[in-house]
Parts: sequence; C-alpha cells; structure tokens
Amino acid sequence: MKNKTINFKNILLENSHNIMRNFVDISFKELDETGKAFNDSIIDALEEEKNTVITTRIDDFSIDELKEIRKDISKTNYHYPDILNMGNLINAHTTPSEIYKDVKLYSEIPFLVPTQKSGIAYLINNKYKEEITFQLEQTVINMMTALPDGLVKLTLIDKTGSGQNFPLLNVFNEKFIEGKVLAEDAEIETELENIKNSMGNISEAISANGFDSIEDYNVNADEIQQRYNFVVVNDFPSGFNKKSSENLLALIESGYKSGIYVFMTSKFETISGYNLPINGIPLGSFLRLMTTFEFSDRTNPYITSNYIKRNIELAKCPIVEEDKFKAFVNSTYKIKFKEESKEQLESKIRYLNEEISKISLKPMILLEKIIPPEEQWYSKTAVRGISVPFGKKGIENTYFSLGIDKNNEIENVHHGLICGMTGSGKTVLIHDIIMMSCIYYSPKELQFYLLDYKEGTEFALYKDFPQINILSMDSEIEFGHDVLQKAIDVISERGKLFKKVDAQNLKGYNERVSEKDRLPRIIIIIDEFQELFPSGDQRISTKTNSLFDNILRRGRSFGVNLILATQTLMDVDLQRSILSNMPLRIGLKMEEKDTKKVFDENNNAPKFLKDPGEGIYNNSHGQSKNNIAFQACNIEDDRLVLLMDRVHEFMKDNIDEDFYQYMLEDRFVYSGEKPGSIDTLPYDDPSQYYVGEPIGLDRNHLSINFNNDFGENMAMVGANQTQAVSTILYIMEQILRKDKTAEIHFSNFSLNLESFFKEETKDYDKNRFTIGKNDNAKEELSAIYEEYKRRVENKIRDAHKLYMVYFLIENSKVLNENRSEERKKIDEMINSASEYGIHIFFYAIDYATVRDQDLMRQLSKFKKKIVFKGGNSEKILGGLVPAKFSKNPQIAMMEKGHSEFKRFKPYIKESVREFYKEDE
Repeated sequence: MKNKTINFKNILLENSHNIMRNFVDISFKELDETGKAFNDSIIDALEEEKNTVITTRIDDFSIDELKEIRKDISKTNYHYPDILNMGNLINAHTTPSEIYKDVKLYSEIPFLVPTQKSGIAYLINNKYKEEITFQLEQTVINMMTALPDGLVKLTLIDKTGSGQNFPLLNVFNEKFIEGKVLAEDAEIETELENIKNSMGNISEAISANGFDSIEDYNVNADEIQQRYNFVVVNDFPSGFNKKSSENLLALIESGYKSGIYVFMTSKFETISGYNLPINGIPLGSFLRLMTTFEFSDRTNPYITSNYIKRNIELAKCPIVEEDKFKAFVNSTYKIKFKEESKEQLESKIRYLNEEISKISLKPMILLEKIIPPEEQWYSKTAVRGISVPFGKKGIENTYFSLGIDKNNEIENVHHGLICGMTGSGKTVLIHDIIMMSCIYYSPKELQFYLLDYKEGTEFALYKDFPQINILSMDSEIEFGHDVLQKAIDVISERGKLFKKVDAQNLKGYNERVSEKDRLPRIIIIIDEFQELFPSGDQRISTKTNSLFDNILRRGRSFGVNLILATQTLMDVDLQRSILSNMPLRIGLKMEEKDTKKVFDENNNAPKFLKDPGEGIYNNSHGQSKNNIAFQACNIEDDRLVLLMDRVHEFMKDNIDEDFYQYMLEDRFVYSGEKPGSIDTLPYDDPSQYYVGEPIGLDRNHLSINFNNDFGENMAMVGANQTQAVSTILYIMEQILRKDKTAEIHFSNFSLNLESFFKEETKDYDKNRFTIGKNDNAKEELSAIYEEYKRRVENKIRDAHKLYMVYFLIENSKVLNENRSEERKKIDEMINSASEYGIHIFFYAIDYATVRDQDLMRQLSKFKKKIVFKGGNSEKILGGLVPAKFSKNPQIAMMEKGHSEFKRFKPYIKESVREFYKEDE
C-alpha cells in the first residue's frame, strides 16, 4: 500500500476559516453540513489516488514563517484576532469511503474560538494540571504573536507559585511584564484596581475621539497607542479577596473595550459546579463570557489514542446558541489542541524578546507633530491670555491655557501648579509650553521669567530667545525672591500706567496706547519651587508665601501669570491660600500622597499614571469632573536644538533689529553652575575691590573696600581653597592696581603653595609687595608693628594703606603661640590698627582653627567676613539666620559690616583651578 500525506491547508482556509470567523451569527446546522461537504471535497480530490491514507492538518508556523508573517504587522496596520486557532476538531466517527472500502478515512477541520470579546479559561483537573497550565501559556504566547511588537503587556498572577507555575511566561522580557509576578493578596487587589481604573481612562479616550475600538484608536492615533493587557491568572480564586474578585469580573465583562483580556485556570468542583461561590460571586459569572475548557475524565467511545490523547470538552463559549455548538463540538467532533513543543514555544519567546528589546515602549508624540506652519507663527495676541498645544489626548491636541481657552474664549484660570516626580516628564512638559508659546507669540506679546532650582541647565537652551526676560539656572533663594519682587514692582508700575489711561486690564491698556508703548504678558515659571521653602527656616518660607500671594492676587489684571512646578508638595510650607488662587493643576506621575494635595481628595486619577509624559490636566482646582488625560509631546535633544535654531532664525527675520537688541540687552541671565568671572564685571569702580558675581538681579558685582575705621579687617574661612586662593589673589591685584601707594605684606604658611604664589605674584611691584613664610614671619610682624606704633604715637591716620595678609593660619607659628609677644602684637593691631590704615586679612580652612587660636573673641573686629563651603565656616557669621549654604558648590557667603549679608559666586582664576586639578 502506498502511503501519502497530503496538506489541505488551502482547502481548510477556504472551507472553514471564513465560515467559523463569526461564531455569533453562524447556523450550526450549516456548519455541520459544511463539515460533511469538506469531507466530500477531500474524497473528490483523491479520485485518481488509490491505496492512500489521507490526513489533513494545518501546519504550525516555523519561526522563519512567523517572522515573515509578522513583517506586515505594525502599530498602524494590524487587526486584533477575532478568532484563535486552538487546533483541530476531529470527526470522532470513522467516515467510511464509498470509493475505497479498505482505507480508513477521518476528517479534521480547524477549531477556531472567538477572542475579540472573550478571554479563555481552563478548569483545573489536578490529574492534568501541568498540561493545563502549559496549554494556557501556549494560548497566551500565540495571541501575543498576532499583535505588533510593543503593543502587549502581561500581568501575571500566581498566588500558589509566585510565577513558578508560569515557567514560559515568566521568562518574557521585562518590557512585557511590568513589575513582578503578583503573589500576595494585597498586591493582587491593588494591581487589579489600577487596571480597572486605567480601563475607564482608556475607554474614555477611545470614545471621546470618536472610535469604536482600541484597534481603531491605535491605528489612527499612532503616536500614543494603548497597549493590550493580558491578565494571566493561575489557580483562580487563590489570592483573590472580595475586592479583587469584583475587579476581575469587571475586566472580564468590559475589559475588551480597552484591550484588557483575561486568561486563567480555575478551580472547579463537580459538586458545586458553576454555582461555586467566589467571594459571594458564582463561578459561572466569571466564566459566562469566557471560552472555557474542561479536561474531562469522562469516557468517550469515539476517542482513540491514534487521534486524541484525552477527552477535552468545551464547557463555555460566549456565542449565540451556545448549547448547540457545545453539543456539536463535544459529540459530532472532538477537540484536539495544538501540540507545540516546549522548544517551539521557547523559540517564539526568544524571538518576541529580541524584537521588543529593540524598541522603546515610552509613549511618544513628537513635538513636531503639533507645530503649526510658519505662516501661523507669531499669529496670536496675549492681551487676554495664552493658549498653546503641548500634547495630545488621542488624536486631539491638548492645550495649556491661561486666561483664555483653546477657542479664545475667556477662562478664569490665570495661575497653575505642575507636579511630577523624577522621570515623570515634567521638564519636557515645561519645554513644550515654553517652546510652543515662543512659536505662537512674539516677544512683543509675551515675556518669560524662567527660574530653575534643579541642578542642571535645562533652561540654558533659551539664552538667545528675546521672549526670555529673566533666565536663571541652578538658582539661589535670594535670586528667586529678587525675581518675584521684580514681578510685584512690574505689577505696581503697570497699575499706575493703567490708571492714567483708565484701563482695567492688559487688553484695555494696549488698546489705548500706541504700538511702541504696548506691554507684553509676563509668565513666571519656577521649576522645583519647593527650594524657596527651606526646611527649618520659617523666615524665608514666610517671605516666599508673601511674594507668591501678592502676585497671585494682583497679577491677573496686569498680565502677570505664575506657574509653579515641583516634584512633591510634601513638607512644603505652602499656604492654603496660595493653592486656592491656582485653579490650574497639571499632574504627571507622582506619589499618592501628592495626588491628594495637588488634586481634589476625591480625584485619584493621577494615582494610576505610569509612563513619562502621561498626565492629567485639570483647570478646576483638581475636581475630577474636569480631568483631561494627555500625553505630553517629546523631542530628542538634538532635534530640539535644531528646532530652537529654526525658531531663533524666524525671530531675527521677523523682529525689528533695534527691538531685538533691546530685548537681549534688557534681559538677565544667571547660571548657578558656572563659577564667577571678573570678565563679566560691568563697571570697575576704582574705590572698590571686587570679589565675585551677585546671585540676584543686581547687576553690580560684590565688592569691599577698607576705610580707616574700627574693625576694617577681613576674615576668610572655608575648605574650598580654589575659591580662597583666587579671592586673595584678585583682591591683592586690585589693591596694587587701584591704590598706587598701598603696601601688601603677604605671609604664606602653606608649603604646597610656595612656588605657586611666587609664580602668580612675580609681576607685582616688589617695592609694595613682599611675600614671606614662617621663617621670616616674626621679622615681618615686628616691622609692621613698629609702623603701627609710629602712626599711633604721631596720630597719623592718613598714611598710605598697609595690608598684612596671613594665608592658612593653621600652619602659622606666630598665631599658634597664644601668649607670645608676637601674638600680643597681632591682637593689639586687630583691635585698633585699621583706624590708622593698617588692615589684617587671615584665611583658615576650618572654623576650628579660628576657635582654637582664640580668634573668636576678636571676630567683631573683622567687619568683612567671607566664608567658603566646608570646615563649618558659616559659624564665623555668628547668629545670622540666613547663614546657610545651598547645594551649589560655586556659592560663597559674605558679611559686610555687621548687618549686610550676601551670597555670591567668587571669581575663579584659571591658573588656580588648573593647579588644584593637578594637585588632585
């Protein structure tokens, strides 16, 4: 007998696939007749073939075939499977052949089950438990291969095995499995609650944009697609309480609308059956909408080991005339599941893992997608407010609006709060707002005050934009207060101008004056504003609250808006009245405790945000009814720079050159991360010795001078020797340059710096500058003391200035000998020499040196004090409340007199920086 196996794949597709595609509307009588016709077609195809054993099957796809098929599956071109091929239905009755009496003939047709609105469940039979779990995993894996890369995620629930019952699914890439396998009752409840809430958000986004399904939504809104979530449960209801059971039922009943499908194995007791209570809910309620299978031990005379290993029955199927179809499957035909090997499935997993590892799953809308054509740039007026797109909800743009809405209608929203933890996309969101505003509004219409309290230079990109009037990176508290006070001064000045022309608001004023006198709207954005509320300093917090309150109450009428951004509001001493005046709330991913503070207590939508840039926009103080879910636009750094260049070129081409230059000259740019530079000194006063750049809006650099008065000495303390050495050198250079009669006696007690100081001072006037060390310190001191005594005895107060500088007093022998004659001379000169034009400088690395050398009691005679970071240096400032260093290593502090306190950035000499870099 000649044996031959024939593949009737094409026949199967033509005769079965299309017919079983829509189970809901199928007539089972027709299906049965089709099965008979199918068998007849096989016989007809074999009229000329004799002595042939005939089998029909659908070949499993090889990995290469699967890869080829999936080439056509993309996020913008795919179809969620209506059906899943579970294997074959085999005619359990041997069909005799009228043509070949001696040939056994049997028929198979594909077993296709509905999946568009249905999950799949397997009732647990402990005898076949391992096989059932394997079948569950196989089902999930094959469903995953039908969807685009990156569009599926898995939620695995395994109370009894912590994932060990899912040996295949558990090795999927972490991009598929978000978080760990859920095994504890509490985490199962929490995650299912999160999924249920996200289901509502996704469903709302789909319907709000006019789509019928998640598939239609994804194909049309390709930038912000929604991922399908396959919730896979082992041994239900293990690990489920009443709440999590209710949430699971909700997912089974309605999840498909949002791309959420449940696949599970479930305990089943023959006695209770589908009436088995699961936390008050019958098991049948969970299975009602799921295609459910039972591995049955009931005998079936038509099953032989040649064709089917065991009896598998269709227990549930959510289609019309379910009972008839079950009878058809369970009697006329029998189920033979696909029998893929573990190795085959592992190959699919490796393939899917490789593919997903190549892509980013972060939802991303390119900023370029919402940028208008250039003919619309500078097309808007900001007299009543601003409204610009910054992201999307589905395919619709989401707008950031102050004073007006996206339709240019008046909206009573003038100030706002943005909150998002690290990695939430808050900075990118702020970039979106600034960039889109600079595109739609000219610098004559809109100006920004930008303050960044992060350790970074995010706002530095805008340094050439004339819309940016104040730009500060890595800011200090004083700078922030200066900017807020400037805004208040602007409001007050505008109040006087408005009164002159009888205007009530910015729109009214600009309509009553000439074009050259029109005023721009001002938007203040402060990122990480919580730094203006230092812990434990109520005085500064009170001042910050007062400045905020003034702007929030008065700013709206005068075209001044305030936007505050932060990672968290916890432990921020922000007055309740501040939040009440900020109806706009934008929340990205944040801690749950912040959700209740930023939004209404009953609004928990922000709690479920996960992806960067995903957020909730709310313009009614956080009340849930006005939530707008959005995905902020994103742009890579290199493309952002190119876009900014393009915008900048447009500005130069469309703004009057004189106005453009005026705007650039009028602006103030501050970068906290850059060290001070004397090259930025705007005006060199010959009577002042400059020490560094200001950290406020004052353009004048910090300086000191020395009068013939009590206490006109200088103490410098701190571990930052780069700053200390630079400051001393700059002061000495200026003294010698500006005062042609002054003398400096510099004593260096650091052996490491001996050759360095000689090199740095080699060009100094040797008749007016001497450099010494411990070996000749006593002789130098004696000479200066003699000059001091001469001036005192002769009451000479107008003689040339003489400066005695001691560097690194830790190593000074004359200062360490407290009871010596030399020390007595120094103490006497500290007390009164400055009245006769002799001034003493000293530098110590550590406050302990000042204390141990008994100089503390003398500090009142040092009106000039400069402290650098480290060495507890701030203690020499006594009880001054603000004497606290910021995180910024560039900042030093100075006390001038006994009441004036300033933070500043000391000038740094490049030669000093290089020396200490090499020394390290």
